[in-house]
Amino acid sequence: MVAAFFKKNTLEQTRFALTADGFTYAGLNYAFADVLETLIYRQVFETKVLLVGSDYDHSISIAFVMKTGEKVQLTEQPTWLGSSKVDKVEKIQEIYNLISAKTFQNRLKKYLDQLERLGYFEYAAWRFYPDQQKLINTETQRAYASQTSKFMRSFGFIEVISEVDGPGARLSQKIKGRVGIGTLQDTDVFFALLKHYFNLTWS
Repeated sequence: MVAAFFKKNTLEQTRFALTADGFTYAGLNYAFADVLETLIYRQVFETKVLLVGSDYDHSISIAFVMKTGEKVQLTEQPTWLGSSKVDKVEKIQEIYNLISAKTFQNRLKKYLDQLERLGYFEYAAWRFYPDQQKLINTETQRAYASQTSKFMRSFGFIEVISEVDGPGARLSQKIKGRVGIGTLQDTDVFFALLKHYFNLTWS
């Protein structure tokens, strides 16, 4: 997230407020039951000043995708003219955590319905087959068996590495770049699914 010229989608600008069964945003009411997807992106910017030390700016952007297709967004980030407010970043994080908890079952149902209907669930351009313990990258159509793959987690991303590839395939992959799963959307639900169906956890 790069510094913007002006702040947008802030708590003040959107007049965001929680209610008993949802929230208000820009004067409109939204229900927890209508949230289909959550997204979060958080960063810390470090500015180093010679002989002085480092200064830090925090930023966060969260969004909720509604049944109507509308995306409701809250953001706090530094601009060219000013810094971000850490207390507002933390407040938005708290809002995200609360709405995520309130909508967890709604969002989980979307994936469970796919699994019951199709035998797999889709997430971030991947298909996950619990019965076969495999996943398929829908962009490349490459399949990975969970038992013979490594899953390296970092913020917002899980790198998928096949342990049965030969040296040539591994070299080719290094040239092409990392293969993996973006995890910024429905993060809590996705990791719960991975733990339950694929026994994948990280410390």
